[in-house]
Amino acid sequence: NDSPEVGAGESVLSQNALIEPNNQVRVIASRDPQPGNWLKLPPQSYLEFTLTLFSPASSVKSGNAAVPLPQIVKEACS
Repeated sequence: NDSPEVGAGESVLSQNALIEPNNQVRVIASRDPQPGNWLKLPPQSYLEFTLTLFSPASSVKSGNAAVPLPQIVKEACS
């Protein structure tokens, strides 16, 4: 296995993400552990999300199909 080790809370991967009954994936970004799909926030205020598509359909690669992007909703701050 050549992939780097990823610590708990550092990423949400499709093969281990919890899927909601509406077939969506909800991810919570927080400094404190959360139930479900949790991304650990860094101690500093800077935050960046990266979406990576592996082996997308040829229509997506050619630009002929729209890819629905994730929706980011700020629910609360502490």
